Amino acid sequence: YGELSLVMQELKRRMPEKREITVLLQEHTDYQTMVTVMDKVRSYPAVQAMDVVQAELFPVISLGDTPGGSDEVAAAASSANRVTQS
Repeated sequence: YGELSLVMQELKRRMPEKREITVLLQEHTDYQTMVTVMDKVRSYPAVQAMDVVQAELFPVISLGDTPGGSDEVAAAASSANRVTQS
């Protein structure tokens, strides 16, 4: 999930005005995986004025499903890559 967070931070740097993202899930994605992925695309811990705060990434999250795909994180990363192309 660390790499997913870094990819989301880079996307936000490139498109600071974007607030929405679509996360595509596999048929058998467990609940905890879905929640963790949503947390990673929503915000990340950042230091501001000597405090750790949750910096906003993409707080408006839509969920969808996709047939196939190798795993839940790959589906989320694939969705994030599509954001950069729009």
